Amino acid sequence: MKQLLAEGRRLLVCLSALIVVACGLAATAGAATDDATGQTSSTVGPAASTVHFSGHLNFTNMLPADPVTGSPCPPGTADPVNAVCEHFGVTVAAPGRFQICVAFDAGTFDLNDLDLYLVNFAGTTVATATSDDNPECVTFSTTAAATFEIQVNPSFLVGPTDLTGVVTFSPTPSGAKAESVAGPELEGNGRLADTTEFEVGLAQLEPKENKLHVKRDQACAFKATSFTNVVVSGTTGPNHESTGDGHAEGTGKNLGHDVTFTLDVHDGGQHGSGDTFTFSTSDGCTASGSLVKGDVHYEISK
Repeated sequence: MKQLLAEGRRLLVCLSALIVVACGLAATAGAATDDATGQTSSTVGPAASTVHFSGHLNFTNMLPADPVTGSPCPPGTADPVNAVCEHFGVTVAAPGRFQICVAFDAGTFDLNDLDLYLVNFAGTTVATATSDDNPECVTFSTTAAATFEIQVNPSFLVGPTDLTGVVTFSPTPSGAKAESVAGPELEGNGRLADTTEFEVGLAQLEPKENKLHVKRDQACAFKATSFTNVVVSGTTGPNHESTGDGHAEGTGKNLGHDVTFTLDVHDGGQHGSGDTFTFSTSDGCTASGSLVKGDVHYEISK
């Protein structure tokens, strides 16, 4: 009995310690705040054309994009300590065009990657920036005063990162936004059973959106630098039940060294079910298997 009681007390102590650690990690995420006022939102317009904000993120977000909102980030009200994504509110005081740029610590071998989602008052994503750029920037025009939430998604992190953002307002739009080229895309992130983690973005007609990051223990720390071949195909079904395949070849750096790579990724359906990832580099970094966490999804861009 004494031994059981002692073991029970030991487990309670361990559980309490884990709770403290988890709470501490969430607390260190904090909320993105205006550098001048310390507030979690601000206003741009003719009277104040520029706002600077900063924040911090700890972990990769492997949630799939919400089919209703279009963003993998929960709204700020559902993520009040910014444990999943960073959130910053911006009210645009007059019709015009505004640009949001977010810069961040690149991390080991330049692997960290953040993406931007601009969500309107109704909770719908109206603009995104999901390239491999640092800083990542998105531009949007509004015909009337409006309020938005900037969501900064940690799509791939090798370690905690600080971020700095700037919102710049222009009262006169510089011209109509060019229509994007519709085409097949496959993107997402995830983890395999062997602890490999990856982020992928393949857009057959929009090369700027192609990206690939892979990490596993000490064997793989890879980032693609160019894509010589990208092929994406699939079918779009009802209720976001699309399936698709992506194949890519190109060059990159693994552990800081120049390599070539091949990639095959499959979207098996909803929420990561049946998704697979197969990857290899010329210096022997390999990964293959089904996702145990995360999601990749096929779509036709609009």
